[in-house]
Amino acid sequence: MPKQSFKLHGGPKGVADGQVALGLDEVDEVLEQREAKTKQVENTARQVERATGNTGLADAIRHTPTDWREVAEAAVRALAMTDSVFTIFEITKEPYSVPDPDHPNRWGGLVLSMKAEGVIEQAGWSESERDTSKGSGLKTWRGTPEWKARGCAA
Repeated sequence: MPKQSFKLHGGPKGVADGQVALGLDEVDEVLEQREAKTKQVENTARQVERATGNTGLADAIRHTPTDWREVAEAAVRALAMTDSVFTIFEITKEPYSVPDPDHPNRWGGLVLSMKAEGVIEQAGWSESERDTSKGSGLKTWRGTPEWKARGCAA
């Protein structure tokens, strides 16, 4: 199968000239995964819109940058596998180190997406420790028993 080179921006160290060779089958697989994820995001946005009546929040889910969403979702899924009760901002700390999103409304979309997928459930309330919202009420979360039973960390 012929190989095709694609330029990587910020790609892994040690890849000569930022190039990586992918076979056409691998490219097709990546595109299929991307399409499946796009459908999943749209379904989640529709679920959230039906449940809350909030079209703005559904749009925030739809328009969240893919690279940030994928990293943030992976961190939430991993954290949900633990027995910890956490705030969503725990994913910005070690060992996850997820950066803040481009817009603060993305946090709500992330939480509702993870809740709609059955990954997390509300555990209670806490006060925010973040400088931008110090002392504000903040929901706490935990992994759902169903999520933990699946044993899916990613």
